[in-house]
Amino acid sequence: MPNLSPMKVSFKSRDGFPLHGEWHPAEHQGASRKIAIISPGMGVPARFYRPFARFLAKSQIEVLIFDFRGIGWSAVEDLKQLRADATMWGSLDLAAAIDFAKLQAPDSTLVGIGHSFGGSIFGFTENIRYLQKLVHVCSQSGFYGLFSWKVRLYHLFNIYLSMPILTRWLGYYPAHWLTKSEALPAGFVAEWAAWCQRPDYFMDSRFNIREKGYHGDYTAPLLSLSFSDDSFATRNSVDRMASFYSNSQIERRHLSPSEVNAQHLGHFEVFRPSNGRIVWKMIAEWIQSP
Repeated sequence: MPNLSPMKVSFKSRDGFPLHGEWHPAEHQGASRKIAIISPGMGVPARFYRPFARFLAKSQIEVLIFDFRGIGWSAVEDLKQLRADATMWGSLDLAAAIDFAKLQAPDSTLVGIGHSFGGSIFGFTENIRYLQKLVHVCSQSGFYGLFSWKVRLYHLFNIYLSMPILTRWLGYYPAHWLTKSEALPAGFVAEWAAWCQRPDYFMDSRFNIREKGYHGDYTAPLLSLSFSDDSFATRNSVDRMASFYSNSQIERRHLSPSEVNAQHLGHFEVFRPSNGRIVWKMIAEWIQSP
């Protein structure tokens, strides 16, 4: 009888940096083997997605969860010394995760699932061509102008004051002081904050991502989910991120908690079993659909 327990895995990023994660085997293998790679939100450790990964595994979908360099299982002793930015998380780390998943079963159907920032960076790697489906959960443009006034002021305070000041003082950004995220590398914060200042986010011409990236190369189905009680991924900001995948077959769903029998969905609560199971079932069924 096969071992269905989650297994610790390790692999190297495209530049040799050691990355660590967890493989969740499918409980029942269907006729077509499907593997989902979960790309975490900004600074969110992979272990946060364990309940969701286990649910997918019970739905005949194998799952790889992993941490980007500097986060969770891929943490370093001294974050101040880590060279890491937002682009590297996509072009090197996420690329390697897709490489690893494909190596496990070359003929399988690969699916990308990105939470928040994690959905935006699938387009940073040419490996997006291996994905046959892509799911965005609260994946948004970070441009401050797409949010309510209250969140906009909070966002502006972060990108213009707290992030540069605290990063300069500590050598990293202590996101764990203010959010559910872990501390972030200085290089990541500098790049991301610069993106958030521009209406086109990282697609602004000064960042050269539109020309060098692969968002427009993705032509397969994209399910983009947003929630009415999420103040950090508003409907407009999620629409904007989905539009960056301009040649994909986009299916947008904007849901309220009451539609899926949940108390809260928000930006994080959708990944908690008490709130997200109906949404999880929706995602699994969409992945399994022809």
